Amino acid sequence: METLFPEVPPAPRPLLPSEPDEPASLTARTLDGLEWLLAKELSELGATNLRVGRRTIEFTGTTETLYRAVLESRVAIRILEPLGRFAVSSPESLYKSISSVDWAKHLRPTQTLRVDARVHDSFIDHSLYASQVVKDAVVDGVRAAHGRRPNVQLHGASLRLSLHLSGETATLFRDAAGQSLHQRGWRKGKVEAPLSEVLAAGILGISGWQPGEPLIDPLCGSGTFVIEAATQAAGLAPGLLRARSRKQGFFRFHDFDRELARKIIFDLENRAKAPLGTFYASDLDPAVVLIAEQSAQLAGVADAIRFSCNHFEAASPEGGPGLVLTNPPYGERLAQPRAGAVFRRIGDWLKNVCPGWRAGVLAPVELAKSIGLKPYRRVVLSNGPIECRLIELVVHGENVSGTFVRNQTPVKSDAERFTSTKKLSRSVSDQIGDFRRRLAKRSRHLGRWARKQGIEAYRLYDRDIPEIPLVIDRYGDWLHAAEYERPHERTAIEHDVWLDRLIEAAADQLGLARDCVFLKVR
Repeated sequence: METLFPEVPPAPRPLLPSEPDEPASLTARTLDGLEWLLAKELSELGATNLRVGRRTIEFTGTTETLYRAVLESRVAIRILEPLGRFAVSSPESLYKSISSVDWAKHLRPTQTLRVDARVHDSFIDHSLYASQVVKDAVVDGVRAAHGRRPNVQLHGASLRLSLHLSGETATLFRDAAGQSLHQRGWRKGKVEAPLSEVLAAGILGISGWQPGEPLIDPLCGSGTFVIEAATQAAGLAPGLLRARSRKQGFFRFHDFDRELARKIIFDLENRAKAPLGTFYASDLDPAVVLIAEQSAQLAGVADAIRFSCNHFEAASPEGGPGLVLTNPPYGERLAQPRAGAVFRRIGDWLKNVCPGWRAGVLAPVELAKSIGLKPYRRVVLSNGPIECRLIELVVHGENVSGTFVRNQTPVKSDAERFTSTKKLSRSVSDQIGDFRRRLAKRSRHLGRWARKQGIEAYRLYDRDIPEIPLVIDRYGDWLHAAEYERPHERTAIEHDVWLDRLIEAAADQLGLARDCVFLKVR
């Protein structure tokens, strides 16, 4: 392809600690590896004098720049506005410095407060204690002015403060968003280990995806990649849903510029359009697909995304070459040995189904080589506490069935693959067919014997087929099935579906209701 992936600058160093007499700047925070994307966003929004450090960018800008950064930045986690910088040497001096701010102007007794703190190489070595000192100074200042103190609220506070204590320099900020900016406002339901919207937007930027390029996520989970991309293609600002509610962040500041905010929101609303491009997402779990569909509906892009409940190997890209972007299960969602098997199968699927496409696969460091394809580049990222690599690939080749693929070795034909893996590669339908036939034979033979003996309880199946390690006992019109665990390459969801289909097949073959079958794992 002519356009591969954009250049990624080296990771920046942490910013040097500021001196007490140095004026504080607006500050934006992001994730490791996304600093250059955030710097580009802020520059486009009118920010100047940018100082880029690890996960942090300091900048100057107008009130409009501040408001737009909160509402339009896709890769910022927080946007902080400074309230003051102080020289401090003890908890008492920190309390006195924070008390010097006119808190009655910032906070009313009926409103709520939250204080976060970051401490580095200072006289206070516990961030919780530092935040407690700041909280006491603020509420005491409000009580002195109004006779009542505001309450502390961890979620949805009217005013959220952030203290940076480095050495003997304390910088106090107010959070211009009031919450983490990854919270777009469209995510519905709960799924296991969802991908952060900020990380998804960053990966789209690192991959060089542009509206109009087809995008597919064959293991979509809650659909973060495709929903984030579709909102970009639709011109929907990431903070637009939050802005409509006007409940948090700068909307509650005492110096809130209502007319400026109204103008900005009006501008953002007028940018919305029909998304350009095609978006396809699938997952094997129907529950998470439903959550993804509901989230897309709330985000306003449901009509642009085609969701399906399928195994990723059944997904087939449509249209011209585009981008495959996915975050396969690992960590909390899948143990490493089985996750490695999934990554190998993803590599095979890319080779066989996606020639000419670009691909980005987010993988933990331990599994970065499991995909089996030579990457164009590996980009260092973090998914929460997990150190990861974004494996960027350009899948070469034409019709790769039984032909040579330049990414790797020649792809085996179906017959060669069957021979090399023997019965392990048989389809689930083949296994279920064998299982049904075995149950039918055993039921005819043992059923006659049991009726003659007046027996209702007997063993019907005992791991007769090695691939299907079940033990099934019949108790009249009830079945008790026990699974004996053995090595396999199915993911947890794939295995659940496989087991469920076997239980359904057993109930159907023996003429019993599905709820008359009980299963346990040994």
